[in-house]
Order: sequence, then C-alpha cells, then structure tokens
Amino acid sequence: RRVHGEKQKSLSSEDFCARIEETKRRILNKRELWMKKMSLFARKAALEKAVIEERAALASLRASKSEFASDEKRQVAVEKEIMERKSKKRVTKSSLQSIDKEIETINSQLQEISLNQTRGDKE
Repeated sequence: RRVHGEKQKSLSSEDFCARIEETKRRILNKRELWMKKMSLFARKAALEKAVIEERAALASLRASKSEFASDEKRQVAVEKEIMERKSKKRVTKSSLQSIDKEIETINSQLQEISLNQTRGDKE
C-alpha cells in the first residue's frame, strides 16, 4: 500500500504473523460481542413479552375486582395479587433497562474495534 506517494515498507514475517494474529483476535472479539448482543436481544424480547402479559393480567384482575365488590376477602386477595404483579412488572422493567445498557456498552465496544481497525489499516 502506498501512503501519500511513499513506498510501502515490506513487512517482516514476524510483523506479518503479528498482524494476522491481531486481525484474528479482533474478529473473534467482534464475533463474541455480536453473539452476546444477540443473546441480550433474545432476553429482551422475552422480557417485553412478559411485560405485555403482565399488563393483560393486571387489567383482568382490575376487572375482576369489581365483580367481587360484595366479597371483601376475595377483593383483598385480588388487591394483593395486583400489588405483587405491579412489583414483578417493575423488576422486569428494571431488567429491560439493564439489558439496554449492556447493549449500548457492546455497541460502543464494537464501534471502538472498528475505529481501531480503521486506524490500523491506515498505518
């Protein structure tokens, strides 16, 4: 490769092997990060599905609460279950936020690898 009209220096076999190893390491690192990212997306999808199911269950419980207006014991049980489900939903949403943060971290790591690769290619 020529850079600004300069003659390219020939690489020694050690430098060449080192470059190959560095490229191989970078590719494996990117592959590992992509696999982790896909796994996080799968977990995120499952959690989002759980949130939707919880919303439906909460709506159903709220509707049934009015059905048991005369049965105080049953109404208390329904109210307790509503509170438990709300708590579970909060935990799920918190998990979703942490997954989003992990995905952001992986994206920045992948971007850094690409930037380093670009810099390395220019040298």
